[in-house]
Amino acid sequence: MLTEMEKLLLRVDTLSRGNQYLQQKVQEQDKEIEQLKLSNAQEIEEKKQLREELAFVKRQFARLENEFRKYHNENTPSGALPPYLKEPVKIEHEKEGKPDGRSLAHDNKRNARPKHCDRTVKLHMENCPCCGGNLAKINARPNERKLTELHISEAEDVRYLLPRYYCKKCRKEFSPKVPNSIPNSKFDINMIVAFSVLTTQAKLSIDDTSKIMKTFFKADISPAAISNHLLKFRKYLGPDYAKLEAEIMKEKVLGRDETGCRKNGKLNWVWAAVTPKRAFFRILSGRGSKEAGKFKTSEDSITNCDGYAAYNDTAGEKQRCWAHLTRKLEEPEHWYQSDKEGEEYLEFAEKIFKLFSHAKDDKVKLGVSAELRKKYDDELLGLLQYKGLEGLNRNAITNYIMGCWGEWFVFLQYNGVEPTNNATERALRHFVLKRRISQQNRSTFGQEALQMQESIYMTCHLQGKDYMETLRHAVERETNDAGKL
Repeated sequence: MLTEMEKLLLRVDTLSRGNQYLQQKVQEQDKEIEQLKLSNAQEIEEKKQLREELAFVKRQFARLENEFRKYHNENTPSGALPPYLKEPVKIEHEKEGKPDGRSLAHDNKRNARPKHCDRTVKLHMENCPCCGGNLAKINARPNERKLTELHISEAEDVRYLLPRYYCKKCRKEFSPKVPNSIPNSKFDINMIVAFSVLTTQAKLSIDDTSKIMKTFFKADISPAAISNHLLKFRKYLGPDYAKLEAEIMKEKVLGRDETGCRKNGKLNWVWAAVTPKRAFFRILSGRGSKEAGKFKTSEDSITNCDGYAAYNDTAGEKQRCWAHLTRKLEEPEHWYQSDKEGEEYLEFAEKIFKLFSHAKDDKVKLGVSAELRKKYDDELLGLLQYKGLEGLNRNAITNYIMGCWGEWFVFLQYNGVEPTNNATERALRHFVLKRRISQQNRSTFGQEALQMQESIYMTCHLQGKDYMETLRHAVERETNDAGKL
């Protein structure tokens, strides 16, 4: 049997081995804890780095979004967008009993053969094209084919000899007047009018106009000569331009809009005033209320415009553009903070769309009246007072509408007032396309000549007149009694 001492030593030995085992376990756990701490620190560092990267991406996205909104926002006209950014056109299928829109288009839409021919040419054949034998004529109605032929004529240099005459009574010397000419120019009226038609109506650059004159008419005309003669239209179109401004200022309903243009790289602005039959453009250096106020309309006039604040101080009532508002509703500026906020915003936008649609239908059914306008003003105010999640997008729309309060349903009170400013934007589209091709003007005189030609051309387009004949009459009127030839 073991003595007490041996039992005690055995117990001490057992405790010692147990202590070593526990120490080993403690060391293993300490290592695991260190490893966990290290991995946690790495995870924390990675999460911190990811947060910083996410914040950087958000800042860059916000910056790029703000830059993008300079070129594509609710105020951007359709002509300013490249085709690849536009929505595809949806073509509705023809319904029963409804005529096809293509059948209502103007004549010669699909290059129909001309009904009237200027001349008839009878062709003959003597030999067979296959074997070369003689052909016998068939006593039957001949086949017909109609062609529209183009005869390109060349420009010619003409020398006029002007005999000198003396009047004994007046004691003055005279020479015959050169027909179809303008003072101090080596080109006739037809050539000068062609310069404006090509650069304004056809929207060609001056360099391309010079190439066209050389290619088709064998006239070697430098771009500088074309540019100098385009400046002459400041004199020839000045009276018509001033008359057009006076006429459009008396209109009861007109559309106003503006778009950018450049002079020597510096941003200027084209201010437009458009009616169904007239268009007037003026290029100014700024885009503020001061420039907007330079065009004075009658006090009882109605101005159709977007929500730009520069038009607030113009005379008369204003109809704000619903096309700009709907684009603003469809393209919210900010991210939704929650799914619920997004759902409520979409529901809010859909209610405004339906309200606008009902207003247009009621104008057709009930006619215009101040009561109808007040009714829809009250309904719109009720939509804006809806209680729910506000959000940045909803606040932006509410502020946009309330900033022009009382000016959204003016079209329900007056005939001839459209709810959108699309007609003005369509008139400006020609100017925008011209700007995209020619880039900029180099002088103030060039801008003045451009705004006159664009105004006269778009007015002719709206009235269905020939721009070339209008220019010809203006030049002939101003040069009827010209001086030195």
